Order: sequence, then C-alpha cells, then structure tokens
Amino acid sequence: MKNYPQYHTQDFLTDLFFMDWIYRDNHEAALFFKKLMDNYPHLIPYIEEARSTLQKIRIEKNVPDTATIESEWKNFNLAVSRRIRHQIKTKRILRWGAIAASIIIIFCIGIFFNQQKHTVPDYLSMLDNDSSAFFTGEIQLYLNHQDILSLSEKEKITYQNGNVIISNENKEIQKRNLDSQQKLNKLIVPYGKRMNLTLCDGSRLWVNSGTTIIYPSIFEEEKREIFINGEVYLEVAHEENRKFIVKTAKMEIAVLGTSFNISAYNDDSEYSVALVSGKVAIKNKNHKDITLLPNQRYKLTDRGNYNIESVNALDYTCWREGLMKVDSEYLNNIFKRLSRYYNVAIIYDKQEDMMLKCNGKLNLDQDIHLVFNTIQTTAPVIIRGGNNRFIVKRIKKEES
Repeated sequence: MKNYPQYHTQDFLTDLFFMDWIYRDNHEAALFFKKLMDNYPHLIPYIEEARSTLQKIRIEKNVPDTATIESEWKNFNLAVSRRIRHQIKTKRILRWGAIAASIIIIFCIGIFFNQQKHTVPDYLSMLDNDSSAFFTGEIQLYLNHQDILSLSEKEKITYQNGNVIISNENKEIQKRNLDSQQKLNKLIVPYGKRMNLTLCDGSRLWVNSGTTIIYPSIFEEEKREIFINGEVYLEVAHEENRKFIVKTAKMEIAVLGTSFNISAYNDDSEYSVALVSGKVAIKNKNHKDITLLPNQRYKLTDRGNYNIESVNALDYTCWREGLMKVDSEYLNNIFKRLSRYYNVAIIYDKQEDMMLKCNGKLNLDQDIHLVFNTIQTTAPVIIRGGNNRFIVKRIKKEES
C-alpha cells in the first residue's frame, strides 16, 4: 500500500491515481485526495504544487487509460533502470529522474518534453499562488525545489559559494551545499511575515507578505533571472555585462544594478515598479520597452493600460521599516494591503462603500487595532472584530 502521508511533490507527480484526478477528473480520486488533505494538512503544499505543475502541461490528445499508462511506465522504467546500473546516482537525482520519466510519459501522447540544460522551462507557471501556503504562518524555503526548510522572519537567507546559509542576528544557524547551478529554489513568505534574502551575486531582496520568489542557486553566465509573484524591494548588485531580469506574470524588468520596489501580486488589478536609483527597462505584452528613471513609478492595470508618474520612490519602500504610505489610495486597497501584512480577514458588505480615497501614513509596527483606530479617525467607517477577523461598516451621513 502506498504511504501517502510521507509523499512530497515529486511523489504526487509520479502517482498514476493522482494523475487520474488531475487529467480525467476521476470522482473517486477527487474524494480520496480531498480527504487526504483534510487528514494530513502538511500534504497540502505538496499536492497543490504538483496539481499546478501538471495542469500547466497541455495535453493535445485524450489521456490514455490507466492500463496503457502503466504499460508505458514499465517499459520506460526498465530502460531507465538499465542506464542507472552504469551510473552512480544520488537519491535526489533519482527522485528528479522519476519526475522526468513521468512527464515524458505524459508528453509522449502529444508533446515532446526535453529536460536538457539549454531548454528553458515555463518557470512562470510555478508562480501560481499556493493559497494554502500563505496561511501556514511559516516561511517555506524549497531548496532545489525539493527539500523544504521552515524559517522564522528573524532569520536571513544568504547564497554564497554554492552554499545556502541560514543565519539569525549574524550567527550562522545552518549551512547546506547546493551542488547544481541548474536547480531552482522557491521562497514562499506567507501573510503576516517578511523575509530578507541575499542571492548568489550579492543582490539583496526584502520580501513582503504573501510573496513567492523562484530563483537559481547560481546564476547563468549570460544573465541573472528571477521570478516574482508579490512585493519585493531589490538592491541589485551591479554587473556591467550581465543583466538582472525580474519576471512576473504580466511584465519583465531588466537592470544592471539599481534599487527599486516591485508590487506584482497575481490577484491584484494593478502592478507597479517604483525606482529608487539607477535605471530599469520594463516591457509587457502590449508595449515596447519603457525606461524608468529615479523617482518615477510605472503602473500597469489588468487591462493592459499603463502610465508613469513622478513620486518619492521611498514612499513605496517604507514597508520595510514598518510604515505604509497612503497617497490618494482607495480604502479597499488599503484594507487588502493590511490583510496581507497582518494576516487577518477584513470584510465589508459593499465594494462601493470602500471607494473612499485616503492620504497619510500608517505605523505597521503597531497592533492592528491601533492602525484601525487611525483609519477610523480619518475615514467614515467603523471597524469591529477580533481573532483575526474584522468587519468594516461605512458610516452614512444620516448615521453620524
């Protein structure tokens, strides 16, 4: 019998019953895996990640039945086994070999999958929100997209000389050797948490709540490339001959060495880049490259429209110091940001009741009740609740 409670992402990716759930919407399989997640909540991140990965694989023909897949699997596994007898493989490489084998079987029905070094995978598909991971309360670091470390926000992550170092107040807590520059790492920072990350080139990242970043342990010789869903402030190490590229679902930013803040949550209606120093080139699907200068802010809407405005860029980086600058911003957007920062639910009946523009600064180092008191003194709303759940009510003129 399969030991599902001990499964990780790679195990689900090679599980035929799991594939039956994803590709054939097998009712029995659906009930089984939903019950599995209820009984073993620690499996949720692995299941969600495997499901997201498989759903990104487009099948151009009908999926064969389980018996056919099992037959192809046995034939392929036999060939792999013969080859492995002639090589010494570590346990980690064997796991990823199994993943590659399972994907090859899927792709043989319509799509050719090549896992060579020169092939560029669809990394952006890996940025889909694992919504359950954002509510775990723990910062999760996937090393080589496989081993998982749970971290606190008092700790820092540093990549150096092929190693990843976890430290707290400049004291090294643990150090791991990462043996392949082709392996990807993923950092998930849940709601209510922040994290500091230093990449292998010395670039420093301050990662805000509800953010996922994917990056290599060691950058390629030609370019430095990372992938972001969420909000990050970056101080990019200058390298004249190697660009630093930040990719998101809707835009791409290229720099040589600069400091800027990017807000690119997949579930937001607006993306933005605020440049502190240096110069960046931004491109999206609908426009040519746009050059941004210091104290300019680029805004891109979900409809593909954009504009550039002059700002004090530091206003958009002050969340690192526990401050939120509010400049003619709608109240519903403010509540959304506060919900992520404090990891609380903020509920209101009507969206139009929250379409009030506010200005000022909020001290996020304070208890959230004090922050709400500040909002109530400047906006016609009443906020009540507790236990991470708050209800907002608009005060009408007749009620005042």
